[in-house]
Amino acid sequence: KNKDVFDLLAVTTVFKNTKERALQAKEMLEIENRDIDVYYGESTPFDKVIPPFEKDKGDLTKVDTPQYAKTMADKKVYDGAVKKIIDLVNKYPNEVIIITIGPITNLAKAIEIEPSIVKKIKMVLAMGGRYELFSPEWNVMCDAVAYDIVFKSNVPFYGVGLDVTLKCPVEEELFNKLSLSNDPLTKRIMIYFDRWKKFFNFDKSVLHDPLAVSYLIDSEVLTFKDAYVKTITSGDMKGSVEVSSEPKEGFNKIKYAEKVNCDRFYKIINESFK
Repeated sequence: KNKDVFDLLAVTTVFKNTKERALQAKEMLEIENRDIDVYYGESTPFDKVIPPFEKDKGDLTKVDTPQYAKTMADKKVYDGAVKKIIDLVNKYPNEVIIITIGPITNLAKAIEIEPSIVKKIKMVLAMGGRYELFSPEWNVMCDAVAYDIVFKSNVPFYGVGLDVTLKCPVEEELFNKLSLSNDPLTKRIMIYFDRWKKFFNFDKSVLHDPLAVSYLIDSEVLTFKDAYVKTITSGDMKGSVEVSSEPKEGFNKIKYAEKVNCDRFYKIINESFK
């Protein structure tokens, strides 16, 4: 909704049924009359191990996404998310901010194919990880090897983890406001929410991904600190990020969000979704 804050160059999807995810993203863009291309990307993580949910059956790269509907099938989306990332970074050196709100397989593949793009990326703003508590987090767990590749590349990395996102759930007052909205996009999002809730049986949504994006709208929403990190790529703690405050062998420097101003964040949400 904040069309003048930054230029959205493209949308890419990742993990499991990436084409269905792309079709859903395209539907949302069309509701807002945004002529933005959507590219579907890598369906499987680097180590080929997809953490399953209880309801998943068969080929996990083809399982229907919870919010998908067959009415989306005729929308125009494209293959080749990894190539698109490389092309855009090369076209706009030192200008592109890559926002990741899922496993970062596409970005890691792009870096693996063309390592020179690392020095041309302005910022990676990533929802994922847990930096102040040593514990697995879903986006990292889904492709811990990809996180390891991205960390080791020394790309400018800003991690927005559960340390801050769990402080910003959709409380009842906000949920009720969104439920009563007549705005076309908000109404569609609430339909997606209902489908998501029925599939996963979660009681409450947490605004993990919007919080990461909000930093580009209001830089005072999040406060970042320097740290040195290492990804756990196997074993019981796979998907955890080990953090050191000082340089340490095998660790790479990033920034992670240690504080959040929830009032400023909710202000953005309330202004964006009428």
